[in-house]
Amino acid sequence: MRRRNTVGLILILIGMAWIIELTGLVNVNWVESVKRFWPIILIAIGLSLMADKYKYKYITLGVWIVAFALFVAFGMYNENKPSTITEHISNNAKRYVTQVKEISKTEDIPFDKENEEGKLTLNLGAVKLNVKKGQDDFLAKMHTKIENIEQIYIEQKLSGGKQEAVLKYSHNEYKNNDISREFTLQLNSLIPWSVDANLAVVDGKLDFSKIPLEQLNLKLGAGALEVSVGKQQVDSVLNIQAGATDLKIHIPKDTGCKIKSENVFSNLSFHNIELTKQGDVYTSDNYESADHKIEVHIQSAISAIEIYAE
Repeated sequence: MRRRNTVGLILILIGMAWIIELTGLVNVNWVESVKRFWPIILIAIGLSLMADKYKYKYITLGVWIVAFALFVAFGMYNENKPSTITEHISNNAKRYVTQVKEISKTEDIPFDKENEEGKLTLNLGAVKLNVKKGQDDFLAKMHTKIENIEQIYIEQKLSGGKQEAVLKYSHNEYKNNDISREFTLQLNSLIPWSVDANLAVVDGKLDFSKIPLEQLNLKLGAGALEVSVGKQQVDSVLNIQAGATDLKIHIPKDTGCKIKSENVFSNLSFHNIELTKQGDVYTSDNYESADHKIEVHIQSAISAIEIYAE
């Protein structure tokens, strides 16, 4: 195989890696793969040069396919392996964990008035989802038919002295006969929330129209989801990675809005919003003067994304 063909093959594999990451259909930790397996790249290059010299053209193709498969397999393992409390603490050096609780499926979590911020992590695979405002006496109330769901509640001090409530719900198992994937979570609306949601296949709603939302990091594989954001927070940031997804985002009317979009074969549309486009950034005419602002960063492939101002 000629050297330029080898370069072409490498570019194709890089493109495939980018599409895998963009669609979110398979979760791969590329950073960890490169950190651990970068010598494989040197081996593949060496074998390719030898194969070119002796005109074994199919060896080069096989070498790079095997190398790519190893990167994907190791990255999938590191992305999907369950995190531990120790890992959570070590990854948050500026936080001091004061209390850790594992809560049962039926237990409601009372609201601690010392909590000034909330962080929610959802790693639920295939799910029928409903997140909405709950009672002020409770931090969270959950109802689900998903068996063996992992639930962790952490109270921790931030570097500035604030106390943060951390909720984590995880479930990676999926059986073909498991059709009851309902998950409903009611959240306290007295504190601002940051949310990380990794959802492979989803049908449902994230309703933050009455809940302060600082940041939403949303990774979607396939399905349909509605996201609503209200005016309780001065600034909100939405980071979205979507695969084959029908996504509707509802924001308050007269909100200052800035949207950056990187789309592949996707349809992005706006309703009741006046926007000016510059490059891949859309900005509302009132963005600088608005009391409430939302920034949306979108990476999508084969998705239909609609943003409504209501």
